[in-house]
Amino acid sequence: MEVKYIKIDEKEYPVMVNFEALMETEERTGKALKDFADFKLKDYLELFHQSLIAGGEEKGEKYKADKAATKKLLNKCYGDFIQMVPDFFEELLPRDPVRQKKEQ
Repeated sequence: MEVKYIKIDEKEYPVMVNFEALMETEERTGKALKDFADFKLKDYLELFHQSLIAGGEEKGEKYKADKAATKKLLNKCYGDFIQMVPDFFEELLPRDPVRQKKEQ
């Protein structure tokens, strides 16, 4: 699993949608990975918050901001984060062997 970075106001934040971030998001929102298509905005906020925590931990940094601060950050990078999320899912989920064979 690779840490990605989101640049907000000239600062780069490490972000990682890993198992722990997904598990924490599920615990706090009640929505599992299979429900991703039905996420509401507050669910994306929770996923972003947990992904900042996970990314920081992976890089030896501690993300200490509360949800209000996280919401302000997400407001500035919502589109970038939403576009980034499927990349993490691709890394998490095994590729379909039939699809992989067709691509070769």
